[in-house]
Amino acid sequence: MISLVRHLIDLLRQAWTFFRTNDNATVVRAILSREAHPIIQFGKYGFCGVLAVAALVLGVMFFGQWIPIVEPSEEALANGASPLGDNLRAKNNVIANILAFPLSNLVAYGLNILFVFESGRHSRIKEFFMFTGVSFFSFMVGLLGGPFLISYFGIATALSQIGLVVTSTMVNFVCRKFLIFKN
Repeated sequence: MISLVRHLIDLLRQAWTFFRTNDNATVVRAILSREAHPIIQFGKYGFCGVLAVAALVLGVMFFGQWIPIVEPSEEALANGASPLGDNLRAKNNVIANILAFPLSNLVAYGLNILFVFESGRHSRIKEFFMFTGVSFFSFMVGLLGGPFLISYFGIATALSQIGLVVTSTMVNFVCRKFLIFKN
C-alpha cells in the first residue's frame, strides 16, 4: 500500500514537472495524445466522464418528469415534508437512471474513443459490448446503493447520485484501461 502511494505521488510530481517545464503548445499536444502521461490520461478520462455524467443527469431529469408521481397530501405539505416518500423517491430514481443509462453510455464510449483510449484490442462490436457491460455492472452497483441509502437513511437523492458516480468512475477506469482498450 505504501509503495502504491509513493508511486502515485511520483506520477503527480512527473505531471507537475511536465506542466511547469513545457510551453502551452506542447501541453496541448500531450493532452490530445493517446500516449499521454497516466495523470493526464486520467484527467482526460475525468473530463469525458463529467460530460457523460451530465448526459446521465439530464436524462434522469427528463425521464423523472414522466415517471408517475403521487400528489402530496395536505399533511405532508403542511409539515414541509417531501411530497414523495423516501421509498417512492428511491423507486423513481432507479427508473429514471435506467432509462438515462443508454444515452450516458453512448456519450462515454464516443468520448473515450476520441480522446482517451485506443481501440484495437478487440473488434469494435466486442469492444462496445464489453464497454457497455462494464459500464452497466458498475452503474448497477452504484444504482442499487442509492435506493438503499435513500430508503434506509433518508439521504438526499443528489447524494445518492454522487455515490453512483464515484463508484462507477473507479470501476470503469480500471476495467477500460486494462481489459477493454489497448494500453
